[in-house]
Amino acid sequence: MKSTELRITLLYAGFSSLWVLLTNGLHNLAFLGRLSLQAFLDSAAGWGMVLVTSVLFYMILRRLFRGWRATEEALRASEERYRIVSDLISDYAYSFRISPEGAFESDWITDSFYRTTGYTAEELDTKSDVALYHPDDAERVRDDLRRVLRGEKSNGEYRIITKAGDVRWLYIFRRPVWDAEQQRVTQFYGVAQDITARKAA
Repeated sequence: MKSTELRITLLYAGFSSLWVLLTNGLHNLAFLGRLSLQAFLDSAAGWGMVLVTSVLFYMILRRLFRGWRATEEALRASEERYRIVSDLISDYAYSFRISPEGAFESDWITDSFYRTTGYTAEELDTKSDVALYHPDDAERVRDDLRRVLRGEKSNGEYRIITKAGDVRWLYIFRRPVWDAEQQRVTQFYGVAQDITARKAA
């Protein structure tokens, strides 16, 4: 399979070659089909320019894509390390992306979420933002999420209702990610600790 940068370069070379053919055809038509020395030199220069610029274009794209891929791989590795560490020090961790309209879109969640709540991430995606929480805590959760949208850190104790119908207490800490270019919160991370046993003591 050809790399993305090679496909782009071939597309560029194809359009450039078409341009050379068209301009040469018009030139020859102007001279009633006679191929002059000047037309030959212009044609050779055109094909040479296509070849040289295609090679340079490919080298530039290759360097750019290599940098982008390295950045993506480093980001994936960083997120994976964060998930592993979070899974070790909390009951579950998660990340949400935030659309320009303020909608929450699940990014990832650790497998321990299922052990804590009984829900899979896919099941929760079909519910509202506060469906997991006890009805008496839902409005407070909404208030805290609005604080996150304003770029403020948020933490608190909340009751959740597991899939089995049990009530559990969680301590949740949320940290927003502010995008300076867009001037808004574009993502937030959260960690949750099960404090049910502490509450019952």
